[in-house]
Amino acid sequence: MYPRYIIVTNKIERMSETHPALLPNGLKDLLPPEAEEEARIITHLLDGFSVFGYNRVKPPLVEFEESLLAPGVGASLARNTFRLMDPVSQHMMGVRADTTAQIARIANSRLKETSRPLRLSYAADVLRVNASQLRTERQFCQVGCELIGANSTRDDVEMSLIAVKGLSDLGIKNLSIDLTLPSLIKNLFEAFKTDTDEQKNIEVLVQKRDREGLVNLKTKISKCLVDLLDCSGMAEQAMTLLKKVKLPKEAKQSIKDLENIYSEL
Repeated sequence: MYPRYIIVTNKIERMSETHPALLPNGLKDLLPPEAEEEARIITHLLDGFSVFGYNRVKPPLVEFEESLLAPGVGASLARNTFRLMDPVSQHMMGVRADTTAQIARIANSRLKETSRPLRLSYAADVLRVNASQLRTERQFCQVGCELIGANSTRDDVEMSLIAVKGLSDLGIKNLSIDLTLPSLIKNLFEAFKTDTDEQKNIEVLVQKRDREGLVNLKTKISKCLVDLLDCSGMAEQAMTLLKKVKLPKEAKQSIKDLENIYSEL
């Protein structure tokens, strides 16, 4: 079996060619000492993940479009994914814009029979079509770990503590953790029997944190969501306010789970 790595050593006596220095927007050369510092940080984080039982995987840079952009995490990345034609298979491929979708594929295929919970870590460059205001680079290294098949609040606590410990050990101060409930709005839709069109409208307003827009809807679910939006803030105060919000039975368990996570942390 051929090795999956190549070592290249070159001696260059002189550079006679003229090389254009301009790079595409959002891409850059990482020079000394930044390149060494990035490598140090990656090694430190991956070593920390390993202590908690996370095993490293390395997905390919490109995949067939149908697997990379499969329903779920992958589909949400479609608009930010570079595409190209594979000259061998004549099928469309995509360059990863995020590694999480690839980890999900690995867990559901190559490691399907591996016992759960499954702990995997990775460090991989990603490439995106568009940059953001907070991150002007379109190519950057993504380091992370994924806990798959877990279903307890202790697992949520584990993930939070791993992130805090890794960043704290690197000397990063004034860290904060955002505790959210992605499944809560779905529970509310079911409890209030919200139709599809209204769900789409509400989801847009919630994503924008548009309190006024929710108030103007004047429905039971919108009033409940306004009360929940008013609970955002520092955890101690937010948890006190959350206990006063009148929620349907379907949503109360989510709040209880959040309380357990907060207490454990």
